[in-house]
Amino acid sequence: MAAPCISDPDLIFPRELTPEIRDVLSIMCFEAGPIAHAFRESGRAEIKTRAEDEQAFVLHWLLTFALEHGAEWRKRASAALAPVIDEAKAARAAREAEKAARKAALATGGARG
Repeated sequence: MAAPCISDPDLIFPRELTPEIRDVLSIMCFEAGPIAHAFRESGRAEIKTRAEDEQAFVLHWLLTFALEHGAEWRKRASAALAPVIDEAKAARAAREAEKAARKAALATGGARG
């Protein structure tokens, strides 16, 4: 026998699957991955590297936009994501510059020895 439907007036998640919620929940892990990577690389979030953790983080983050902004969720999320991506690119570039400097220092030190 099916469990009875619980009617809770404090439920904050809509019972009806709206087009916006469906859009967010339909995001595949290969789509969520790059967003999670940007959050991780920018230092804005600590997300485990498992695909399930990345997808869960991104779906939760995007659901807040869908619930708060309805049909405008993509536009709002994109605007919020832009600085995260910029910070991730800057962090990546800094890491690459540091790596190149270490490599150059090793090469210079090794040539003397």
